[in-house]
Amino acid sequence: MLWDCLYTWSKGIYDADASLFVELASLYIIVGR
Repeated sequence: MLWDCLYTWSKGIYDADASLFVELASLYIIVGR
């Protein structure tokens, strides 16, 4: 999935807070569908 790639990419570049934000954002979008 695209969000899985973005999450992994963010984990490699940003800190834990940014990764958590990406995880929450992806969850929000998935649930929002």
